[in-house]
Amino acid sequence: MPRIQVYLPDDLHRGVKDRDLPVSDLLQKTVRAELHRQELLEETDRYLGDLIARVGEPSVAASAKAEALSRRIQRRGPISGHGTRLAFAKGERAPHGGRLQPPKV
Repeated sequence: MPRIQVYLPDDLHRGVKDRDLPVSDLLQKTVRAELHRQELLEETDRYLGDLIARVGEPSVAASAKAEALSRRIQRRGPISGHGTRLAFAKGERAPHGGRLQPPKV
Protein backbone atom coordinates (compact mmCIF):
# COMPACT_ATOMS: atom_id res chain seq x y z
CA MET A 1 0.00 0.00 0.00
CA PRO A 2 1.48 3.38 -0.98
CA ARG A 3 2.26 5.89 1.74
CA ILE A 4 1.62 9.62 1.66
CA GLN A 5 2.56 12.41 4.02
CA VAL A 6 -0.25 14.51 5.43
CA TYR A 7 0.15 17.82 7.25
CA LEU A 8 -2.34 18.73 9.98
CA PRO A 9 -2.83 22.07 11.72
CA ASP A 10 -1.75 22.04 15.37
CA ASP A 11 -5.31 21.85 16.73
CA LEU A 12 -6.17 18.78 14.63
CA HIS A 13 -2.89 17.11 15.53
CA ARG A 14 -3.56 17.67 19.24
CA GLY A 15 -7.11 16.35 18.91
CA VAL A 16 -5.93 13.21 17.09
CA LYS A 17 -3.21 12.55 19.66
CA ASP A 18 -5.41 13.35 22.69
CA ARG A 19 -8.11 10.96 21.50
CA ASP A 20 -5.71 8.36 20.10
CA LEU A 21 -7.62 8.34 16.81
CA PRO A 22 -6.68 6.00 13.93
CA VAL A 23 -5.59 8.70 11.48
CA SER A 24 -4.95 6.36 8.55
CA ASP A 25 -8.42 4.77 8.86
CA LEU A 26 -10.08 8.17 9.21
CA LEU A 27 -8.26 9.53 6.18
CA GLN A 28 -9.12 6.48 4.07
CA LYS A 29 -12.82 6.73 4.99
CA THR A 30 -12.84 10.47 4.32
CA VAL A 31 -11.14 10.14 0.94
CA ARG A 32 -13.52 7.32 -0.07
CA ALA A 33 -16.51 9.45 0.96
CA GLU A 34 -15.21 12.44 -1.01
CA LEU A 35 -14.53 10.34 -4.10
CA HIS A 36 -18.05 8.90 -3.86
CA ARG A 37 -19.52 12.40 -3.43
CA GLN A 38 -17.70 13.62 -6.53
CA GLU A 39 -18.84 10.56 -8.52
CA LEU A 40 -22.43 11.32 -7.54
CA LEU A 41 -22.04 14.94 -8.63
CA GLU A 42 -20.59 13.81 -11.97
CA GLU A 43 -23.47 11.36 -12.44
CA THR A 44 -25.95 14.15 -11.62
CA ASP A 45 -24.33 16.37 -14.25
CA ARG A 46 -24.56 13.56 -16.83
CA TYR A 47 -28.20 12.90 -15.93
CA LEU A 48 -29.14 16.57 -16.19
CA GLY A 49 -27.28 16.88 -19.49
CA ASP A 50 -29.18 13.87 -20.88
CA LEU A 51 -32.47 15.22 -19.55
CA ILE A 52 -31.91 18.65 -21.09
CA ALA A 53 -30.97 17.00 -24.39
CA ARG A 54 -34.28 15.08 -24.36
CA VAL A 55 -36.72 17.71 -23.08
CA GLY A 56 -34.86 21.01 -23.47
CA GLU A 57 -33.83 23.69 -21.02
CA PRO A 58 -36.33 24.55 -18.27
CA SER A 59 -38.43 27.64 -18.89
CA VAL A 60 -37.87 30.83 -16.91
CA ALA A 61 -41.15 30.17 -15.08
CA ALA A 62 -40.17 26.59 -14.21
CA SER A 63 -36.77 27.75 -12.95
CA ALA A 64 -38.37 30.48 -10.83
CA LYS A 65 -40.83 27.97 -9.36
CA ALA A 66 -37.97 25.57 -8.52
CA GLU A 67 -35.97 28.37 -6.88
CA ALA A 68 -38.98 29.42 -4.80
CA LEU A 69 -39.56 25.84 -3.66
CA SER A 70 -35.88 25.47 -2.79
CA ARG A 71 -35.92 28.66 -0.69
CA ARG A 72 -39.09 27.54 1.09
CA ILE A 73 -37.56 24.17 1.96
CA GLN A 74 -34.32 25.81 3.14
CA ARG A 75 -36.24 28.16 5.46
CA ARG A 76 -37.86 25.17 7.17
CA GLY A 77 -34.50 23.73 8.14
CA PRO A 78 -33.88 20.11 9.00
CA ILE A 79 -36.72 18.00 10.32
CA SER A 80 -35.51 16.38 13.52
CA GLY A 81 -36.32 12.78 14.19
CA HIS A 82 -37.27 11.96 10.60
CA GLY A 83 -33.91 11.18 9.00
CA THR A 84 -33.75 12.52 5.46
CA ARG A 85 -37.48 12.23 4.86
CA LEU A 86 -39.06 15.37 3.43
CA ALA A 87 -42.22 16.33 5.24
CA PHE A 88 -44.85 18.60 3.72
CA ALA A 89 -47.26 20.87 5.53
CA LYS A 90 -50.73 19.37 5.92
CA GLY A 91 -52.47 19.44 2.57
CA GLU A 92 -49.43 20.82 0.70
CA ARG A 93 -48.95 19.29 -2.72
CA ALA A 94 -46.10 16.86 -3.12
CA PRO A 95 -43.91 17.27 -6.23
CA HIS A 96 -45.62 14.30 -7.91
CA GLY A 97 -49.01 16.00 -7.52
CA GLY A 98 -50.33 13.88 -4.66
CA ARG A 99 -51.04 15.03 -1.16
CA LEU A 100 -48.96 14.07 1.81
CA GLN A 101 -49.79 14.34 5.45
CA PRO A 102 -47.17 15.37 7.99
CA PRO A 103 -45.39 12.44 9.63
CA LYS A 104 -46.90 11.25 12.89
CA VAL A 105 -44.56 11.92 15.76
